[in-house]
Amino acid sequence: MSVDVTRPKGTCHRCESQLISPEWVCAKDRSVNWLQRCVVWNASARESGVDLFFRIAFGCAWGALVLVWAWGWHISKATSHRAEGLNSLTPYLPVLIGVALLKMHVLPESWIKEPLWPHSLALEASGLAVTVLGAGFAIWSRVTLGRNWSSVPQVKEQHELVVKGPYRIVRHPIYTGLILAVAGTGLALDKAIGLFMAVLVFASYWLKSRVEEKLMMETFPKQYPEYRRRVKALIPGIL
Repeated sequence: MSVDVTRPKGTCHRCESQLISPEWVCAKDRSVNWLQRCVVWNASARESGVDLFFRIAFGCAWGALVLVWAWGWHISKATSHRAEGLNSLTPYLPVLIGVALLKMHVLPESWIKEPLWPHSLALEASGLAVTVLGAGFAIWSRVTLGRNWSSVPQVKEQHELVVKGPYRIVRHPIYTGLILAVAGTGLALDKAIGLFMAVLVFASYWLKSRVEEKLMMETFPKQYPEYRRRVKALIPGIL
């Protein structure tokens, strides 16, 4: 007997109707034998196992970021001075606008519910790989920056210009890593809303990097211009 186990979970292999859980008996034909029911159940179990793996993996990647950020928050140096006025708010406008559009139901409903492309294991695995790469790069950058880190554009007391490790690759590697992580998660989500949020996060970090660049130029008038000429801001060799 040949049974197609690749069809959607909970679908009868003979008549395409939905099976009745938990017995997994065909609604049109209750005479489905035990072997057919076992095949459908096993296919469903495999799919559930794969879904669980990806959920745990994505959760671990983002959870690691949260833990490192929580640790770093407590060891940061005291603030010397920070960006004031509109400069302190501008970086967050893209994400705030995106959230507002979402809450106001302005965005097309299809962006939230309809997939952009057929879901596949390869696509989800690619999204996970990008997410883990981005999270790892951001964590490496955060640890390298050490006590000089801040959540908003500001200069710390006895601030140091860090140019080692990931800071030899890009000037704002934390942002590069977080953008990658969001983009990877959006790719696996396979909804337009995921990629839309990735674009908003990129715009937000780009604006934030502009404000921070100004502070760094004022704090390190000799070292930073030379560093800025050598190393790109977010994308190695491009941007």
